[in-house]
Amino acid sequence: CAKEGATEGIVLQFGRDVTDSVLKTADGVDFKGIDEYHLYDLVQVCIQGADRPATGDILGHLINIISTRFDFRKKIINNVEALGSKTARLSTYGVNMDDTQIALIILANIEVAATQDYGNEFKTADGVTNHPPPIQLLPRP
Repeated sequence: CAKEGATEGIVLQFGRDVTDSVLKTADGVDFKGIDEYHLYDLVQVCIQGADRPATGDILGHLINIISTRFDFRKKIINNVEALGSKTARLSTYGVNMDDTQIALIILANIEVAATQDYGNEFKTADGVTNHPPPIQLLPRP
């Protein structure tokens, strides 16, 4: 039976520690019959049991993305695509960066480039970057 072959392959690949919660009865002693479980449930438990990187590694990856420095020898679109690839990888761990955060990284890189000799394209006519005036907070009443 195809289901038995698939089950055997999954057990060999992921191990009994992961698969027994689906393949054994509630008391954990006996194996369920072929019609008493679904391959979908078996695959789901394997996905849930997959190794995830340590939380510190995920945080390190996030810090790496936030501190990304563009290589301005390449076109900006190539740098943005590389940044998008990094953020996509991070999203597989449930950490999602929205467009505003990505834009902040891009703008920070452009501001740094504008202070360099190679960043003339990002400077205004007076030689400084075009920054909006700082936000003035009103004192609380």
